[in-house]
Amino acid sequence: MSNEYIPLVVTVQECAEMTHLPMFAIRRWICEGRFPVIRSGRRIFINMDKFREFLVSGTGEGTVSPNGPIPEAIRFKK
Repeated sequence: MSNEYIPLVVTVQECAEMTHLPMFAIRRWICEGRFPVIRSGRRIFINMDKFREFLVSGTGEGTVSPNGPIPEAIRFKK
């Protein structure tokens, strides 16, 4: 068994639940190509590492500054 890192990949709904962001905003960002996703047929999967990078980078509307703390509303559940 290797110690290879396997990223957390979730659906749009799971991402919305984890981050407390509205699904419509996440879907809009996907349509705008703001961060990479994995498509399998009609299903869309989000790599949470990449999504968090997107949120912290400050490139999308409603995102946080990379120099400031992440607001409680978008912190990931443990």
